[in-house]
This record gives sequence, structure tokens and C-alpha cells, in this order.
Amino acid sequence: MYDLTVADLDTAPCGFFTFTDNGLIKAINSTLVNWLGYSDKSEVIGNSLESILTVAGRIFYNTHFFPLVKMHGRANEIFFILKKKMAPQFL
Repeated sequence: MYDLTVADLDTAPCGFFTFTDNGLIKAINSTLVNWLGYSDKSEVIGNSLESILTVAGRIFYNTHFFPLVKMHGRANEIFFILKKKMAPQFL
């Protein structure tokens, strides 16, 4: 049997991230980093999970997802829309 690691999932054709009990992003794969428009994982790791969620996603996260995970240790079939990095605006 082969145990997958975060390194194995780094270039998987899907987004993958893990987060701590207090909602900080702990690991993220290169695929998702690229999809979100970041140049490096260090721009995302250590930030709040809410930093990559839309406004509606943040509301759902705080009212449903996070309480479910705290109470049951898991949540099934959750759908979030993630937001891309904001491009700097020059005036």
C-alpha cells in the first residue's frame, strides 16, 4: 500500500489544501496556487482559509462548515467558490 503525501499531490490535476484547527492554511498544492493566481505557496500558507473564500463562502464557512468540523471532525460534500488573488491596481 502506498501512502500519499502532500508532495505527491503537488501537481495533481485538482486543487488541494489543508488547514489548522483555527483556520490557517497549512499546505497547498502548486495546481491550486496557480489557479488562484499566486506566484508562490508562501503567499498563501499561513493565511486564513477565509482569505481565499468569496464573501458568500466566508459566511457559509463561519455558519455551517467550521461548526460541523468542530462538532463532528469532518464535513461531507462541501462546495466553496475560491477567489483569485487581486491584481494590484495602478492609478
